[in-house]
Amino acid sequence: MREQRFRDDGFRQGRIWDLDLSACFPDETDISELFIRLTAILQKEIPIRKGLLAVRGVGSTHFVATATVGERKTRRNLSLVLPRVSSLFEKVAETGTTYTEACVEFFSGNSFEKNLLLDDNSNSFVLVPLRHEAHTVAIMGYSSDEPTAFALFEEELLAKIVPQLSARIAASMSPPAAR
Repeated sequence: MREQRFRDDGFRQGRIWDLDLSACFPDETDISELFIRLTAILQKEIPIRKGLLAVRGVGSTHFVATATVGERKTRRNLSLVLPRVSSLFEKVAETGTTYTEACVEFFSGNSFEKNLLLDDNSNSFVLVPLRHEAHTVAIMGYSSDEPTAFALFEEELLAKIVPQLSARIAASMSPPAAR
């Protein structure tokens, strides 16, 4: 894996897998904005076409799409409740393991998930469960036009980032007195 240097706009010099979210983003950074900026960093390593962050609120049984990133459009602070019926996101949350697929024709989620994550040029995708204290607090998903973009997806690329992002999302959903 090649070494990637971050731009000089608040990111420290280093490799993507050594990224320290606390050093790069203040604790009060909005979760949608954090995801969008993190995706921009990941795009330097991975040919990402679209990205999606779906969070599950405290006590909620549904995921809510909160941010999307695409080639032409980025959406922040969404609040789109995703259905649980035929949900691939729910399956990934249950297993707690990263799911990759090199053929989008095999996407087994519902049409809402598919439309948010894939487009006509997508050829592969990955879904990463963001777990905090044994609970899936969010799902981070990416698609690519390259069929093999995630085939050899190396979890160590995100091994340090995922726990940090999971904790930040969990903290953002807790009541102010608990923070």
